[in-house]
Amino acid sequence: IIDEAQDFPKGFHMLAGYMRIWERCPSLMVLADENQQIGEDNSSIAEIASEIFQSLDFENPDKLYHHQLKSNFRNTRAIALVARQFYTHVGSEPPELPPESKMGDIPVLCDREKPAIFSTLVDWVVKIAKDSPTKKIGVVCDYTNFGASVPKVTEELKRRLPDRRVSHYMSGKGAKDL
Repeated sequence: IIDEAQDFPKGFHMLAGYMRIWERCPSLMVLADENQQIGEDNSSIAEIASEIFQSLDFENPDKLYHHQLKSNFRNTRAIALVARQFYTHVGSEPPELPPESKMGDIPVLCDREKPAIFSTLVDWVVKIAKDSPTKKIGVVCDYTNFGASVPKVTEELKRRLPDRRVSHYMSGKGAKDL
């Protein structure tokens, strides 16, 4: 499996193509999106298709071995609408939006400069948890600024939501010190 193939240089795809031809790699899955490039030495979908699958026309996938996904399967419609604002229009049109039925909740952005951020956060999580008892809730925060408070917030959530599983995971420099 080559994931994020657009971030590998053309030479890598040439090698993968030879590995396929030489039957050293009989099964190969390549996932790429030109609109998600992180570096300068990227490959286009056309280059990937021509180097790895020399006989395939990426403009007209054969649907047996080569598929183009044009729908957003991973996100809710609300998240896809936000992501669409950052679409680069490189190589393809934006993916189709998920259906209205997959709208999901509108994400909440907390301002970390507010003095009562932790009590506000706990109140929001408790409200969401009580309003939607089957939902899983995730909170992401910057360890550098908030890591020391995570265990305290976790304990408060456990106290206020005794019937829910509450846990935390921390990573980053210094996270193991807590």
